[in-house]
Amino acid sequence: MRAVEIAAYFDNIDGQIETWCFSTLAAEEAQMLTPFRVPRFHRTLTQWVEIMCTPGFVIQKFGEPSASPEAAAAYPGLADTRVAGLFLHVRCVKPKQIVL
Repeated sequence: MRAVEIAAYFDNIDGQIETWCFSTLAAEEAQMLTPFRVPRFHRTLTQWVEIMCTPGFVIQKFGEPSASPEAAAAYPGLADTRVAGLFLHVRCVKPKQIVL
């Protein structure tokens, strides 16, 4: 059995910098790389939808990508994407307003 811990889901995070490196690299390779520094902006799904819809955007497509079972088996680092959504893709448009 595999699980991903999701904590503080309802806490807003505004630009907290996370530092990380690929965990599947050999130690000697990881030492040669500069870790990534990535700002994190966390909201609940409800808050993201409100952020987009309040100014009048209309959601066209909504998705939480995950690896296929075959990809997760071949690349174990992707297996967490089969347990919980790690990314959210949203395509929105703002309809043209008709001026009378």
